[in-house]
Amino acid sequence: MSGVALRASGIRAVFERARELEKEGLSIVHMEIGRPHLNSPEAARRAAAAALEAGAVHYTQNRGLPELRAALAARLERRLGVRYDPETDVIVTAGGSEAVAASFFAALGPGDEAIVLDPAWPHYEAQLQLAGATAVHVACSPAGGFVPDPELVARAIGPRTRLLVVSSPSNPTGTVLGRETLEQLAALCLENDLLALSDETYESFVYDGASRSSIASLPGMQDRTLVVGSFSKTFSMTGWRVGYAAAPAALADRINTVHQYLTVCAPSFAQAGALAALTESEAFEAAMVEQYARSRLLVSESLAGLPGVELGPLAGAFYAFPGIAPRGALPGDLAGRLLEEAGVAVVPGEVFGQGFDRHVRISYALAEHDVREGAHRIRGFLERTA
Repeated sequence: MSGVALRASGIRAVFERARELEKEGLSIVHMEIGRPHLNSPEAARRAAAAALEAGAVHYTQNRGLPELRAALAARLERRLGVRYDPETDVIVTAGGSEAVAASFFAALGPGDEAIVLDPAWPHYEAQLQLAGATAVHVACSPAGGFVPDPELVARAIGPRTRLLVVSSPSNPTGTVLGRETLEQLAALCLENDLLALSDETYESFVYDGASRSSIASLPGMQDRTLVVGSFSKTFSMTGWRVGYAAAPAALADRINTVHQYLTVCAPSFAQAGALAALTESEAFEAAMVEQYARSRLLVSESLAGLPGVELGPLAGAFYAFPGIAPRGALPGDLAGRLLEEAGVAVVPGEVFGQGFDRHVRISYALAEHDVREGAHRIRGFLERTA
């Protein structure tokens, strides 16, 4: 047999090993999965239940419920400063993962290349591979706060380059790209006739009053940007599988065609819940962001001053990505040792790109007492092994 040779998810591998240890009786703090700990908003749960009772168990339009698309378009205009026609430019997808995949399938073909700024969510490379395209990786230096160097990006552009992937705030680093950097990346797209995929999954999670822009809002970029996002993080709805893509009508039509063949439509009753989340759950969203703003300080403070530990400001998302000097073992074994010896599940940095084997990704999207316990265990391990 032959097929696309994909690597299994390194994130899920950590999760499964952590579950095995729990079955053996060990106490594990789960800081590996990028999943808010809260229940979904009450308004969303109520609306989904009502939709089920009302018989909303059938297909919706491929593009999604019209009222949900209208609410998404209104939010994108309000949050990103970009206007989309909900009838022609917005597609509701089965999660943000499908939005990314459908966008890649619609925009790229076999042999095409897309630039990925490392460290990056590993699904980008896997989904590009499924689309027959190739990921060209450009490493972002920890010393520079994981902000991409436009000169390195420019050097990576070749005759087959078709697209640039931009994620801000970033998974796994939490980096929020400033407007100047986005303008430089946009200039490269315009000069080289590239599309951009702007992953807005973590757009709500920006701290300390930092300003945030979307590359889609810059001059000349809306017509060449595919915006993708998700309800999973913003409204703690990971299991609902509702996301979205927004693009100029011609690109949106292509995304929707791919979407038709991948999933037909997002779950009908989940879409009803997503609409209620958008229109009735602003207080829930704000409270969650405020809680994780406090949690990031717990993680940052626990790592402060430790020898051999480098951690920049945690500006966005809900991840820390510290660099940690080797602790008597191979660098890539650090996450394994934290799990086995300290009972804290984190993700090894090499999952997110080559050259990051001395880093780990720590999710602080947990209840505050779990963040405290996990941070305490990590600090204790690092102090013992320094």
